[in-house]
Amino acid sequence: MAVLLCALTTMAVYAYLPLAARGNPALNWGDPDDARDFVRHVTAKVYRSYVTAEEQGDQIGDLRRLVARELGPPLFPAALLLVLIGLGTSFRRDRTLFWTWSVIALVAAVWFCIYPILDDEDSYLLPLFVVLATAAGYGVAVIARERVALAWALMAIPAVAVFAHWQDRDRSDFYVGRDYAQNTLRGMEKDAILLTNDGHLWSALVYLREAENIRRDVVPIQYSFLIRSWYLEQLVVREPALMASVQAELAAYRPLVDTFENDEERWRSDAQVRDEFMRRFGDLVVALVSRQLARGAHVYATADVALKDTGVEGLLMTPIKSSHDVVPGGLALQLLPRRVGPHPIRSVPFELRGLDDPQVRRTGGEVVERDIVPVYVVALRLRARYQALLGQYDDARLSYDDALRIDPLNDAMRSERAQLERMGAR
Repeated sequence: MAVLLCALTTMAVYAYLPLAARGNPALNWGDPDDARDFVRHVTAKVYRSYVTAEEQGDQIGDLRRLVARELGPPLFPAALLLVLIGLGTSFRRDRTLFWTWSVIALVAAVWFCIYPILDDEDSYLLPLFVVLATAAGYGVAVIARERVALAWALMAIPAVAVFAHWQDRDRSDFYVGRDYAQNTLRGMEKDAILLTNDGHLWSALVYLREAENIRRDVVPIQYSFLIRSWYLEQLVVREPALMASVQAELAAYRPLVDTFENDEERWRSDAQVRDEFMRRFGDLVVALVSRQLARGAHVYATADVALKDTGVEGLLMTPIKSSHDVVPGGLALQLLPRRVGPHPIRSVPFELRGLDDPQVRRTGGEVVERDIVPVYVVALRLRARYQALLGQYDDARLSYDDALRIDPLNDAMRSERAQLERMGAR
């Protein structure tokens, strides 16, 4: 009965998705409002191609690291001992409980090992962590029943876990994500679109815009989602004026998106369809940029799109960059009509709370080091170079200094900073 109730509860959550999708939500991922899209969404059809055993070694190592972290300090393996006691006792006394725990833990661990995950690994292991915590609690109950005097002493184990992990889990002063989005917005003019493949930035901007009503004049467009019908439909519904300006290009592109999503055999076998898809995709992006600028509005792109010379982004940005200049200033680069000589820029101040603090960077994990810090460094470096080109040496020094503050071991940056001093001394 308990298993049946759990299954019905899970199904009820899924059954709500079509209802939610019809309410024009701010983020309608997968748009599961009909039977076909609902099945595609709940069966994760889009993500099946990522399932692989090629990176299994790395994933198993990450699995061990994350489980060890949850179980507390290696020098104090009391939590692990309680888990083993709980599992051993359940095997002897309650096989149903033991095998339920085992299946949940095994499925979570196997899925983790065959589905490479970048930024939120520990969230995929939540079922495993729940099993470990409940098994440890069961172990505590077993010991407490047999040795009542130890019951209170066992309370020290979660207290030690809290103390050991407090610094890395305390986010009361963690502003990196919010600052990242607001620093980007600070450098953008009113009435703008932003092309980006940066999921951290895009999701933070969507939150600020939709939940806190901050800078609704800026439309963040996740570049890589433009190949998905649900995202195109969401833009049409929520940004009707913007998408009406590219109605012809969108109409020509949509049938090819439908082929890409629903006719796998034709997509794989027909190179002409794939080529036409890329051409129509490019037409849509170029139209978005050109129509936005034609009406006196603004266009920005993050460096992962604007500076990319290879891959899909490079192919599609080439015609745009052939007639537009990519101008630094803020975290996002501005696309402006090409002109002779450099454009004037304004130096956008960044709020860098915590990025120069090793503890804050540890709290944010590898996402901060791998994905966010390099964006700041690239933006500040590009701005410093452009300011030097304009002869604004004092501003360029400040930009280099900000970059070195968060990336002090960047020898190439130090060399550029020294070269700037020599230029300014002439």
